[in-house]
Amino acid sequence: MGLKNVIRAYEWEVDSLLKLVVVLLTIYFFLLFLDEAGRPLELLQVMVSLIIILFIPGTLFLRLLKWEYRESSMEVLLYTLGISVAIILFLGFMLDLLLGFMGVIRTLTPGSFNTTLVILILIMSYLIYRQGPRKNNRIKVELPSPDLGFNFKALQGINSMDIRNMISPPLLLILLVPFLGILSAHLMNLYDLNLLAMVLIILIGVVTLLIGFKKFPERIFPLAIFLIALSLLYHKSLITTYIWGWDVSFEYYMAQEVVRNGYWVMQTPNNYNSMLSVVILGPALSFFTGLNMVWVFKVVYPFLFALMPVSMYFIFKKQLNSTMACLSVFLFIFMFTFYTEMLALLRQTIAELFLVLLILLMVSSDLKRSRRSFLAVIFSLGIVVSHYGLSYIWMFALIFCGVLLLLNTPLDKINTFIIHLLPLKLTLEEKISTPDSSYQQEYLEEDLNPVGVINFKRISLKGLWNNDSSPRTIKLIQKYREDRADKFFSWPLVLLFIIFLITWYLYTASSSPLISIINAINDIFSNILSFMDPDASQGLSLVLVQQKSFLRDIHKYLYLVSQFLVALGIMALLLKQNVGMFKKEYKIFSLAAFFLLVAGVAVPFLSSQFNTSRLLHMALIFLSPFFMVGIFWGFSLLKSFFKRIPLKRGVLRFSAVFLLVILVMDSGLVYQFFPTEEGISIAMDPDYDFPKFNQQEVRSSDWVKNNFGLEGIYADKHRASVLRSFLPDCEEIPVYKDLIQSDYYVFMGTMNILKNGVYLYQMTGANVISELGYVNPEDILKKRPKIYDNGGSWIYGGKVE
Repeated sequence: MGLKNVIRAYEWEVDSLLKLVVVLLTIYFFLLFLDEAGRPLELLQVMVSLIIILFIPGTLFLRLLKWEYRESSMEVLLYTLGISVAIILFLGFMLDLLLGFMGVIRTLTPGSFNTTLVILILIMSYLIYRQGPRKNNRIKVELPSPDLGFNFKALQGINSMDIRNMISPPLLLILLVPFLGILSAHLMNLYDLNLLAMVLIILIGVVTLLIGFKKFPERIFPLAIFLIALSLLYHKSLITTYIWGWDVSFEYYMAQEVVRNGYWVMQTPNNYNSMLSVVILGPALSFFTGLNMVWVFKVVYPFLFALMPVSMYFIFKKQLNSTMACLSVFLFIFMFTFYTEMLALLRQTIAELFLVLLILLMVSSDLKRSRRSFLAVIFSLGIVVSHYGLSYIWMFALIFCGVLLLLNTPLDKINTFIIHLLPLKLTLEEKISTPDSSYQQEYLEEDLNPVGVINFKRISLKGLWNNDSSPRTIKLIQKYREDRADKFFSWPLVLLFIIFLITWYLYTASSSPLISIINAINDIFSNILSFMDPDASQGLSLVLVQQKSFLRDIHKYLYLVSQFLVALGIMALLLKQNVGMFKKEYKIFSLAAFFLLVAGVAVPFLSSQFNTSRLLHMALIFLSPFFMVGIFWGFSLLKSFFKRIPLKRGVLRFSAVFLLVILVMDSGLVYQFFPTEEGISIAMDPDYDFPKFNQQEVRSSDWVKNNFGLEGIYADKHRASVLRSFLPDCEEIPVYKDLIQSDYYVFMGTMNILKNGVYLYQMTGANVISELGYVNPEDILKKRPKIYDNGGSWIYGGKVE
């Protein structure tokens, strides 16, 4: 039994594609009617709404772009979702801007945005109708990935799906994973039980071992990566029924301000306010789906972020074999930053999604250059409006790449100029034949402007000027054209990125993002004499500091070993060992990422600007495959001394076991078997103190906001982080009591009440140097009246003298 491949709907006949759009919109409006009539089908409405807003705009855009991409359907889905997200961001921005110029006060409301999006979909559908049927719909077989001695089957891109071939025991096993992720969070919320969370981690570990031991089918690697990533994200994000974390609280506040005001205040002086990934995407998803903003943040954003590792898999797979690519991705997603810290940095999750799609374009040389460049512009601008930190890092990486390429291309420019003078059309018409005449003509038209590099040692100028039509010459010319098509880096794109970045950050949020980077650079250079000083470098301090327990020391050294293996892989790259088929530009960006890691340890105040764990996370977007390369090269070196070491099996099995250890450590599973150890995960330990609120704390926060507005209020470290989603000016209780303002309110959460203390710590330089822990609040609360008590949270008023 076969079904039409909906993911490749842009390849359908015009009538079929437009029918799909009409049917989905009809269902959407019918569900809205039922909701207004008091008979809502909420789950179905959310699902249909998400399909429309995240799938239809991208699909229609690809059709208008005359997209011809013959790789896997999963890659097509990634591009489709990425384009849809970009359309949402810029559509919301333009809607707010244009309606504001027209004098409309409430520019961003459910009515205005939903209507505009539907109109845009209808306009795109009309243009597709006028465009007519596609000229050709060829299917191209996907080439096998290069490997290091392993044999892998080629996959074929198809326009239909055979359901019988899709069902298998491994597939059913992996489909169980996300349900465990969701149910484990539910069980923890209701009963404080971590049993399902432990089963989830064990099951993911089993899948990892099956992949490493070659007992898992490669054809479902992308799906397995997506579902494992999604389950890890959901088993954390769904803990509590309110948002938790650090930056996400202020992101939530900014998004809610747009919803409350009905417009975006562009000049609010805060870095977060420049990020359309927060102030436009969140409200837009809430408007169209009807979801509360809390659930947009806890469900939809993690869903989008779970697609990022799938993109990484395809990036790595084009340069390594499938199994090594899959295990490389697991290094990235098994580290706690992916499913803990990033859930509290939602703006960065969207920026990273755009970044990996940009990298996927870079390694996908079979795409037409014009269309690849067009999408590269869209994704590059998407990074700028999604996260300032990642944008700055990417800007420096682009400059680094450009400089290295310039040092290697003076002769290339002369050669390219010579090729452009050649009368090649007649030669190519005589020597090139393809089964598809329309494709041949298109191919020839592209080669009227041939590009590439002439190797003068292999081909004579005389032969070129005499219109040499020998097979050897034609083969060389074809190779030059392919080399040029394979090139992704372009200075115009870099300049566009930098100009847009400076312009955007200069004219939004009162230039706050630009001021922040200037201050950060000033901090680094003003302390440059503290080079390799652990008091000034957070990264170096974490390497050298003694951990609280032996188990945590093991945990730290596990990270250090993983980075040593990455460094070994980079060394293999520099020594030009036979490890994979990495694109030239990918190699350069990987070197830039590695230098960033080294700088995070050596350069004062660099790692603390981002947080060391986040710096490592961002670097691993490029460096993850070098973990596998390092292991492979290490085993190759050992094999020269110990002949009996199994190279092929040994690399994969060692990698799988090592990754399993990282998973059970970073997920907090191991800590559950040591009662004396303090937990590290809110999904495993209900008593783990963390920036999270229960419903009683949410209600008390809402009470304070409604009754006292934005007046000054104190809370301890963990409570203040979440309280800022209600009161952005909430301050942490100072360590020194004489700095406490007597007229400020004091917020006490459930953990404060249970422990009869407030959590305080002190920072100096780039590192936490003094953790005071829980301090008795008696002196802080002295002479302050309790003005609110709901059993799980207390509010104290100002001092009464």
